[in-house]
Parts: sequence; structure tokens; C-alpha cells
Amino acid sequence: MKKVLDKQPYQTIENNTGLSRVSLFILITNLCENLSFFGIAAILPTFYITKFGFGALETTQLNSLFFSLCYLTPLITPYFSDKIFGYYKSILFFGLFYLFGLGLCLFSFLINIENISYLIFFIGLYLLVVFGSGGFKTILVIFGADQFLNKQFDTTSQQTSFFRWFYWSINIGASFSYLFLSNLSTNGYKFISSKNGYFASFLIIFLSFFIGMISFISGSRNYQISGPSGSSLGEILKIFYFTGKQSFEGRMILFSIVTLVPVYFLIAISYFFRGQIQGICSIIGMLLILLSIILITFYASKSNWVISAKKLPNGVYSETQIDEVASVVRLLPIFGFAIMYLAIYSQMSTNFVIQGCQMDIRLFDGEYQLNATSLSAFDSLAIILLVPFFDKILFPFYFRFFGKNPTILQKIGAGFVVSILSMIVAGFVEIQRKNSPFIDYNLTTMPLSDKEIRDYDSRFCNPQNITDLTLPIYCSNDMIKLGCHCQNIENHSYLTGCTNQPMMNYSIWIQSIQFILIGISEILAMTAAYELFYHQVPPKLRSASQVLNILTPCFGSIVAGGLNTIFRFWIKNNINDGKLEFMYFMIAIIMTLNTFFFIIVSQKFKYLPLNDDTVVKEISLIVT
Repeated sequence: MKKVLDKQPYQTIENNTGLSRVSLFILITNLCENLSFFGIAAILPTFYITKFGFGALETTQLNSLFFSLCYLTPLITPYFSDKIFGYYKSILFFGLFYLFGLGLCLFSFLINIENISYLIFFIGLYLLVVFGSGGFKTILVIFGADQFLNKQFDTTSQQTSFFRWFYWSINIGASFSYLFLSNLSTNGYKFISSKNGYFASFLIIFLSFFIGMISFISGSRNYQISGPSGSSLGEILKIFYFTGKQSFEGRMILFSIVTLVPVYFLIAISYFFRGQIQGICSIIGMLLILLSIILITFYASKSNWVISAKKLPNGVYSETQIDEVASVVRLLPIFGFAIMYLAIYSQMSTNFVIQGCQMDIRLFDGEYQLNATSLSAFDSLAIILLVPFFDKILFPFYFRFFGKNPTILQKIGAGFVVSILSMIVAGFVEIQRKNSPFIDYNLTTMPLSDKEIRDYDSRFCNPQNITDLTLPIYCSNDMIKLGCHCQNIENHSYLTGCTNQPMMNYSIWIQSIQFILIGISEILAMTAAYELFYHQVPPKLRSASQVLNILTPCFGSIVAGGLNTIFRFWIKNNINDGKLEFMYFMIAIIMTLNTFFFIIVSQKFKYLPLNDDTVVKEISLIVT
């Protein structure tokens, strides 16, 4: 491994060939990490249902909790990257926690004592993987973009392109996970039995991240490596608190940010309660989040209250430090608006899954059931196929036609609009799904051989270790939690393997439209967010700035889970008895209002120059 060479901010690479070679190592690492991360995302929904026996609501809540925790841990990342290790060593540090956590999840399958096995799995996933993945994701993108820094040439366009290809590599890994691992986990593959599907999937997840770490280390001799920058999130927060308490606007911002932290835990804790307590906690939490976003949007859009702290006599902090914090504060409204967008993004791993599970997921005349999480691959495939189109055709065409490139916020706004369309499509798909007939499965109770029991169990119920020689095809209501989890439906409908609920005669492939629309929105909004939180702050604050970017999925997931809890009467274990379409349309309405106010605020946003040497000098002029 290459050691830190000096304490200068960056070294320079003299040729573009070196830049391309370095990028390849980082993109491969990113691909492998996201194959692992989204492999977990693809497996968890059915894993919780079939192995732990959780219902649809509990599954969506635990999924939301996992994702939100992964994107909350970056709060502590700048302390390690800016204060102790620097970017390179921090990636290795968080990567080891990540790898060890995946190892514990894999090891839990080898423990025969059920409660201990579950405990090991949850420690590995919700502590070590959560801690490691949050830090790893935050720093890798910054470290990758920093490889393009060259004082002799303007490499801004290369960095912008890198962000798109970085996001492209994320979705290569995600595609494999949703297409292959999700189905391997529930159905097995060739010599891998369905009984061992989850173990095999976690083994691939572990090995993928291990290969990613090897790829990252292999490129060490070519990297630009710098030591700790000396800045940390803690110091930024101290300056932020100092400047904030000097004015009413600052105190409102402080109140809104301080409120978000306990609200997050309030909603997360509500997942473990039932009845009125859960609903009350979620309602209070969502109202406080709404209040915080409104205050952040209103008071942070103009950060001159930060600059005014320079006028205080005997200032504790220098004017440069105050200017730097002001550059981060002006991004807070974008953070607020992005939360609702990420709540839509979270639908792919929550409500889209339970919706897809009760569509026609049969393949090969019913011999095989597609895992509903596989449809997320259409989101990833849309990104894989369309990123080159946007990068090489659409954006260059836009430049030739308008004489300028679209601004970062214009791309984010366009992504918001496309996400609204995805919710509207999802709502109408749900209406059509519910209006479709059940899929009949006309069998009666009959004696079956051991092989027939295993075949039936694999095809229609997922493995339940059934040992009876007679398998009841039609179960009464009091047998809802036994055997195949059959439900007594009037026309004896075909049961879906992922939620053990009736399957409707409406093809799951229709869902691909809503996934593709979200994929397009990601190309526009998420890659632009990488640009925004990288280029619009001074270099030494980029890790702290990326924390804001990474935190948006955290609060987006928790908002999605909170909405599901508040409107849980729309989401039943059998969603035919609920109103899931109302949830989609409500989210579309909220996002429309969110986008409207985003457009208003974005008109007042002023961009900093992209030259690192002049960005700090321009901050006070821009924010005032």
C-alpha cells in the first residue's frame, strides 16, 4: 500500500492515461461494493418474510431502518477522514468493518441455535455493515473525484463525467444483485438447492466486497494520496453553532437541525411498537420533519447571517473559516428538498416489492416464480443503458442547442419531475392489479411424495421444511400461519412465494415502467447531487459536504417508513384489502409541492467558481 506522501492538499498526475487507469480501479471497487450492498437490499424483503415470519409492514419498516442507518453513519465519517486517516486509509478502515460485518452475516447461517444465529446476523448487519458501508460510500466518491485534480488543466468536465460513470458502476452491481441474487436466494440455481439459496447469496455478497477491496488496494501505487486535511465535521458544527446563535435566522436553523436527530430515532423506535403508540410517534415525527424542512428551506436559502458573524469583535473564528461554513449552509435547502425525492427512491425496496409480489410473477408455465425484488434491475438497467446516452448524446446536444450546459439544479429539478411520474404510474398499476382476476390453481388435497412436496414448496411457498406426506392445498383461516401459509380464497387462487398471498392475473413486467422512470430520475438528480456537494464547497470541506448528500437517503428512508406507519391502514398483508394506490398518489402530490418550492428557491441559488484556488475568495460575495 502506498503511504501518505506529504501533507500538501493534492499531488498532480500529468497525463490523462493515468487518470483513466486510476478511475478503473475505483470504479471496479465501487461496482463490487454495490453488488454487495444491493445484494443485501434484494434479499432482505423475502428473507424477513420467509425466514423470520414478519408481515408486509414490518418488512418495509426494517428495510427502511437498514437503509436509513447506513446513510446516517456518514455523520462520523469526516472525523476519521479529515482528522485522523485521510481519505485513502479511511476507505480501508471502513472497508474492514464492512467486510467483517458481512462475514458475521454469513457465519450466522452456520449456527444451528436459532436465537444465537439471529443475534449474530443482526449484529453483523445492523452494526458492522451499517457502520462500514456509510463511511465507505461517503469517502470513495470524493477520493475518486480527487484523482482528476490537476493544477495545469481544467478537469471539471472529467470530474462531472466521472460522477455519472461512478453512478453507472453502482448500477452494474445492483443489476446483478436484483436479477440473480434475489432469485438465487429463494429458488436456488442448478446445484444450489432452494434451501441453501440465502447462504449462497450471502457468500457471493461477501466475496464480491472482498474482491472490491483487493481492487482498491491494487491501484494504490497510482493514486493521488493526501493526509488529513485538518478540518472535521465537529469543527464545522462548532463554527455553525457560534454563527447561528448570533441571529434569529441562525437560531431557527439550529433548532431545525437539532430537531431532525431525535425525530429520526423517534420514528425508528416506533417500528417496534404496535397500535396507537406507533401511529402517534410517527405522526409527531413526520410533523417535526416537515417543520424542520420548512425552516431550513426558508432561512438557509440566504446565508448572509453566517457572514455577519465576521463583524463581531474579537472573533473566535477567522473570516475564511466563516466563509467556508457559509458555503455549506447555502446547500441545506437542497438537502431539505432532496429528502422527499429519496422517499420515492425508497419505494423500490419497500412498497414496490409487496406490490410486485401479488402480481403474476410466474415464469415457464408456473414452474418458477420471479422474485419481486428482481424488478429493481430495471432501475439499474435504465441507468446502465442511459448514462452513456446522457453523457455522450443528450447533454452535448443540449449544449449545442442552447449554447450552455444545464445547471446542476436544473438537472435535479428534472429528476424530481420524472420521479413524480413514476409514482403516478405506480398508482395506476396498482388500480389495474386490484381489478384483475385471481390466478386459479385448481388442485385438491392429495397425497404427495417427498419430492413432490419439495417441488411444490419451492414453486409456490418457498422452503418451509414441510415433512407431512399430505400437503393441504386449501387451508382454512385458522391455518393461515401453518404449512404454506395458504389463505382461504373463494376461487382458490395461486399463491405468491414472496408474501404467501394471492397472485393476480396482471403481469409483473408492467412494473418495469415505474422502475425505469426512477432510474431516469436518478441519472438526472443523484449524479447532479454528487456534483453539487463536491464542487460548491472548498476542497477541505468536501467530505463534510458529502455527508449532507449521503444523509438524504437516510431521512428519505425514514420518511418513507414513517408514511407507511401513519397510513398503515392502506397497507395490509394482503394488499388487495388495502389502498396502496392512495399511498402512491399522496406521495406524488407531496413531491409535486416539493418540486414547486424547489424551483422557486433554485432561482436564487448562485454558483461558486469551479477553480479550487478561487472558490474560497468568492464565497462571501456569493452568499451575500
